[in-house]
Amino acid sequence: MVLSRRLLCILIVVSTNNALTQTSFLALVILASLVLQTVYSPSNMGFLSVVEYINLFCILLSVFASLISISAGLEEGSMIEFAASLYILAQAIFLITVIVIIARVSTLIFLKASILEVIFEFLG
Repeated sequence: MVLSRRLLCILIVVSTNNALTQTSFLALVILASLVLQTVYSPSNMGFLSVVEYINLFCILLSVFASLISISAGLEEGSMIEFAASLYILAQAIFLITVIVIIARVSTLIFLKASILEVIFEFLG
């Protein structure tokens, strides 16, 4: 699913030179991917499905920020600031998600290592 989404995005970007058209079609592809991720959840681990869902949501926020900035033009300063704020929000959500993933994985590794140490001490 990820490779087909990337292929569609590449084909969209290569096929037209208009930034608004490119960004609009990219938004449609990401929205469709988000719906498919919600309906089918292709990962067999629920945790990975949630991570992919959050990733797609952050990409969608970034694409919407691009749509706002492209359609507003350079004369609308407040819209550009809103688009930049939306983009920063998407990046902050993604950063928090990555920090939570790292914390969870490191906690699991630490717990696994401490359990093995207890077992080895018990067995002598």
